[in-house]
Amino acid sequence: MFLLSFPIMKKLPDFSLTPLRKDQAGVVLLMVLFVIVLLVTLVIEFDYQSRVELKSSLRFVDTEKAISLARSGLLAGEEILRNNLSNNYDGLDQFWAQTLPGYPLGDGSITLKIQDESGKINLNLLNQLKSGRAGTEAQVRRLFSLLEVDDRLVDEIILWISCENDFYYQGLNPPYTCQKNLPFDTLSELRLIRGMTDDIYSKIAPHLTVYPQVLDAHKFINVNTADFIVLQTLFYKKDDTFQFDITPSLAEEIMKARPIKSDNDLVNISGFKSIGDRLKLDSAGVKSWYFTITSTGEMKGTEKKLIETIARPPGDPKTKTTRYYTRLE
Repeated sequence: MFLLSFPIMKKLPDFSLTPLRKDQAGVVLLMVLFVIVLLVTLVIEFDYQSRVELKSSLRFVDTEKAISLARSGLLAGEEILRNNLSNNYDGLDQFWAQTLPGYPLGDGSITLKIQDESGKINLNLLNQLKSGRAGTEAQVRRLFSLLEVDDRLVDEIILWISCENDFYYQGLNPPYTCQKNLPFDTLSELRLIRGMTDDIYSKIAPHLTVYPQVLDAHKFINVNTADFIVLQTLFYKKDDTFQFDITPSLAEEIMKARPIKSDNDLVNISGFKSIGDRLKLDSAGVKSWYFTITSTGEMKGTEKKLIETIARPPGDPKTKTTRYYTRLE
């Protein structure tokens, strides 16, 4: 008879949890809460960053679409001006001069404004010898007088163009150089000239232009688009002197008579019979060739503005437009 023997079973370890003391339980709870708060914070931060990146992407897309709309507006403005070539005059009564506000296009809109540069005094005509610039110089001095601006600033403008006082600008901190007999590229260059202040610039800028930048063409101011002040700077030459006979009342008569459809119609304006023929020979006209187009594209609250100055080609409307200056805002 065999006796079966079994090994004596050892007592198994006790794996039951030892109850935590109250102070230990509090620490564990705090750690759990800390982990939960950390995870929630990470989730919120991730969600926030995702939303920021999404909004940035959407804004970028909307910005690009707004710029594309603004470009479309520029092309539309150029086409409008080309289609107006057949008219014998350019005036504020014509379609091109009407602001197109918020024209809907797809999910966005275009606002279009065209401004005539030929109704202003061209500063680049000062970039000539004294005999050649004399008429424009007298005209600018007349403008400054009407606006109560010290006309010694006209001398500073001429010196800036001829670069005769470059030593002054080279002595500034930081130094910069003057024009060196080059035309103004933009009107804002006036801000660099000695004596020019923000107040003076804001007074004179609406009445001045730097187009055209060539010296031998389109010196006449369009009486249909010139403002009340510029009309009073129209002149004619008599006995080697420049006559400024346009009083405020005569300027008002010009504005009442608009549109003036031909140079010859100047003599038909009340009070102009004696000077109309002289004005049209020296400073007055009814056609324009230089324009600034401002096109604003809007897409879901994002706006972008393109500003372009162009030369409208005379003759064939199919001739390519010359773009002088384009700025994005």
